[in-house]
Amino acid sequence: MVDDREPRAQVLNAAYAFAGMTAELEKTMPLGNGETIIAQGNVRVRTWYGEPRSLLRLTNRRLFILVHRAFGPDRITVVPAGALQSADQQSGSWLTITFRGPRTKSDTFRMQSFLLGLLDLLKQWLIDQPPS
Repeated sequence: MVDDREPRAQVLNAAYAFAGMTAELEKTMPLGNGETIIAQGNVRVRTWYGEPRSLLRLTNRRLFILVHRAFGPDRITVVPAGALQSADQQSGSWLTITFRGPRTKSDTFRMQSFLLGLLDLLKQWLIDQPPS
């Protein structure tokens, strides 16, 4: 049974922006008041259809992962503070993050990142999250 009081990730379609993934993220999910970017950069997310170009943005309140799609709108997963469950390095530059999904107790992204220190930032963000 999924507890509705727990913070959960949400998945939505990105609004198209000719200028690219960063502009799509800004257009669809602008930063809130007092929200600051901690890290942002390109990642490759493993999906059932390959490893598309993706964008990760970590702020003091939310984690965004925008996955580019060749056909159809790009998809944004928004993980609020309190919904991230773990961040681990698997092999080489591949990371696995686990979070409470929109309708599940646990969803996972497996991604390749070249952002230096991303795992440490995610682990610190996990520690700093308010208790759920």
